[in-house]
Amino acid sequence: MLSTRSVVLPSAIMQKPSAINIWGNIQYDFKTNNANAKTHALAPRGMDADMYMNISASSFNVYRSDTTLSQSIVWPPLPGTKLEMDSIKKIFTRAGISVTTVSDTVATEETFKALDGRSPEVFHIATHGFFWSTKEKSFNNNFTLQQDPMFRSGLVLAGCNNTEADKEHIPGNHEDGILTAYEIAQMDLSNTNLAVLSACETALGDLQGNEGVIGLQRAFKMAGVKQMIISLWRVPDKQTVELMTLFYRNWLSGESARDALRSTQLKMKEKYPPYDWAAFVLVE
Repeated sequence: MLSTRSVVLPSAIMQKPSAINIWGNIQYDFKTNNANAKTHALAPRGMDADMYMNISASSFNVYRSDTTLSQSIVWPPLPGTKLEMDSIKKIFTRAGISVTTVSDTVATEETFKALDGRSPEVFHIATHGFFWSTKEKSFNNNFTLQQDPMFRSGLVLAGCNNTEADKEHIPGNHEDGILTAYEIAQMDLSNTNLAVLSACETALGDLQGNEGVIGLQRAFKMAGVKQMIISLWRVPDKQTVELMTLFYRNWLSGESARDALRSTQLKMKEKYPPYDWAAFVLVE
């Protein structure tokens, strides 16, 4: 049943998509091994200042390099994102929808920027997300010193843990692997009807007067994306896999994106506390 609100929405959002581009199982350090992946199997899809300041030296290293981070974080792998990719791919393939997957060392900042002007109809990215406030005193880097919030929020892609020495042994023109909201806002992603940011804190940003939230959600809207599913806080790897699988199953069964997310969260409510599933919201 259509409402007045439904009439003004672009019709493409209401229809079953013809293609999806799925990102996940990203290799943040091109030298990461399986033992390290097991160590961080339950890592959240983001990292706040407190988490960074309390991690053990044996699990993380601090690099000094001339990237955008003056005090670089080593982002842990997210093994659950491979399960997420495989589950979503299976759902879309069964529905007869074209699927493109981008993972491992291919899921770079360069690969993302190559989508400029030819973005997929549905874009799903499972990775680390971040937003850092200028008020954070215990964690200072070039991000927290920036006044523009578009430089203090972003997504983490392949090779972000590499030092400049590492990059010398990798062919190609490699960026730092930290995709900021500012960079996304410069792109044309207007072909994308739905972007699902399966990562931490992708809904956060600075509140500036009547401008609303300035951060990743603003960046994707400026780039032309019609609808987004984004998160309000750090989300757990394992439960997010389950939530995303249920969401796409409900969505492709005929529910709107909004209804599919709601029914998914009601189902998750039966098994998990709200912190594990309530972070995700739909923005139109």
